Amino acid sequence: RSEESPLRLRINRNPAAVVLKRAMRILGAHKRSILFVALAALAACAGPSASSKRTLGQMLADRDYAQARAYVLSQKDSGYGPENTVLYDLDLALILHYEGRYQESNKSLAAAEDRMDELYTKSISRETGALLANENVREYAGEKFERALAHVFHALNYVFLNQPEEALVEARRVEAFLLEVNRTAR
Repeated sequence: RSEESPLRLRINRNPAAVVLKRAMRILGAHKRSILFVALAALAACAGPSASSKRTLGQMLADRDYAQARAYVLSQKDSGYGPENTVLYDLDLALILHYEGRYQESNKSLAAAEDRMDELYTKSISRETGALLANENVREYAGEKFERALAHVFHALNYVFLNQPEEALVEARRVEAFLLEVNRTAR
């Protein structure tokens, strides 16, 4: 039997990682699948132009995270605009995570989650107005899978920061969120 790496042993013994693994099973995804979904989310959402998405996607595929971060930061106003702050924060958080800048990633994730919560509780009249006019008038509030992935990446950041209690909180949040999504989908 091959010897396990110290990181794998630390993660396997971490209660937050155990709950996170269970939440990922509920999501029906493995680590590679989460990366694929996250990268697909970067490429598929409204916001920056198609060529901008391709440029960013290539930087991510090349694992040039510093350049990708600089590119996203440069596109905040012109590429994303005020109607896509959630998407901007999610894109930046994912890049920061893969760059190993976990604290900064958590700040961007928290900003995205806060904004998604604000937009979720938006008034009916404002939604109706957007539906009657143009769907692009509405600010992007994020998809359910993006909310789940925000919790997953938040938990992973805490695991890598060796903060198991915080990771456990995030793992429980994603589990609760996915159970609620599953319950309301029936």
